[in-house]
This record gives sequence, C-alpha cells and structure tokens, in this order.
Amino acid sequence: MKKISILLFLIFQQTFSQNLDIRRSYEISFCGKPQTIKLIEYQNGFVEGFLETKLTRKVLRKRKEIINKTSFDNVLVKKLMLDLKNAGIETLKKCNEDLDCHSIGFLDGDSLSFNIQIDSINKQAYFSEIYPESQTKEQIEKTELRRKVQILITIIDKEINLEKQFSDLIKGLKEGTYCYWTGISKVCIIHEEI
Repeated sequence: MKKISILLFLIFQQTFSQNLDIRRSYEISFCGKPQTIKLIEYQNGFVEGFLETKLTRKVLRKRKEIINKTSFDNVLVKKLMLDLKNAGIETLKKCNEDLDCHSIGFLDGDSLSFNIQIDSINKQAYFSEIYPESQTKEQIEKTELRRKVQILITIIDKEINLEKQFSDLIKGLKEGTYCYWTGISKVCIIHEEI
C-alpha cells in the first residue's frame, strides 16, 4: 500500500509540474491606462490569459489597491498568441537596439513594456508612448520598429477593446475616487453612482 501511495504521489507531482512549465508567455503593460495583458501557453498545451487592471482608492486616510483580473476564454488566448507570434512578437528588438527608435526622445511620458518568455528565455523591451491605432485616431508610427510595436498592440486592442474594458471596470466600481500613474502624472477618476 505504501508503494502505491508513493507511486500515485510521483505521478501527481509529475502531472502537476508539467502544468506549470511555461512554453511561452507574453506580458504587455500598456501606456495611458494601468492595464496589463498576460497570455500563457504551458508545455502540456493548456493556455490561459487575462487582462489585469490596477487602481488605488483612497478610503478614509488609507489607500487601498484594487486589482481586477478579467480572464479570456481559451479560443481567444490561442488566437491572440498565434496572431502576435505571426506579427513578430518573438523577434521584437529593444528600442535601444534600433537606431531610428533610439533616436526619438520623449519627456517623462508613459512607456509600453513587453515581457516575452519562450521556454527558459526571458526578453524585456520598453517603448515610450506607443498606443493602439484606435487610441491615436489611426495615427501610424513612423519608424519601422515602433510601427511593429503599434501593430502588435493593435492586434490585442481589436480583440479585447482596452478602452471599453477600462470603462466597464470603472462603471462597476463603488462610488469613490480611483487613481493610477501614467508616466510621471497621477490620474484620478471620480466615480459617482447614477
């Protein structure tokens, strides 16, 4: 009986650890809003994804952090991961590795960040003030690398509509003042129940 218990424990442990081994993941934190999307594919083929929004709310004299996670269904996660891969997310260069991108200066603005993991390789890249096309009145980035980044985040925005997700979240919160940082600026939203 003891041998069977040990065998079952080892099988369970192996199965559980395979579920946690990441094949690839894409984490993107957007400019202008406190939104981060995370898409994960595990070694066993299972996928998951979510949009995380972080706000603070002042309650009496204390600040309370509010973290909202909106999960996506597996079909959407697989589609987004395939579309992002096909658009070149896994070969994305850092801004400072590209002469045209690196030569553009911004003053204390917000930045877009990518954290890309493929098996055990992690890569991070940051870009100043790049927004999905829907948030720039269809304004197209001029340099090749910044345009590639804009295409990547536009792919996401077309599927999940970042502005609508944020608006719906705010509408669903209790009455109060909610704040977040964008660049060096603090943005506060006063939400009143109607």
